[in-house]
Amino acid sequence: MPRPERPAAPRTKDAPLRAALANRRGRALDEGIAAACYTHGVRLGLAGEPLPDWLPTAPRWAREALGTGHASGLAIHRREKRGDSAGGPMP
Repeated sequence: MPRPERPAAPRTKDAPLRAALANRRGRALDEGIAAACYTHGVRLGLAGEPLPDWLPTAPRWAREALGTGHASGLAIHRREKRGDSAGGPMP
């Protein structure tokens, strides 16, 4: 039985993260912001959206958290697009 299509997700807003992280490569690790970066990355990946353009100017820990979250969300997005079961193995 085919799965119902998800409605298109609105563009995820990232102004608070951008304000805190853009052009701040030297910022010390903040675990709360790192968790928000991961979650934001997942949301972007699930929506099939690219990483934000300000990301290269963010601290390394923020780039890694956003990138890891994005990869996870994108893998789920692609699997759902193919119609694979949620419990199946990852490619």
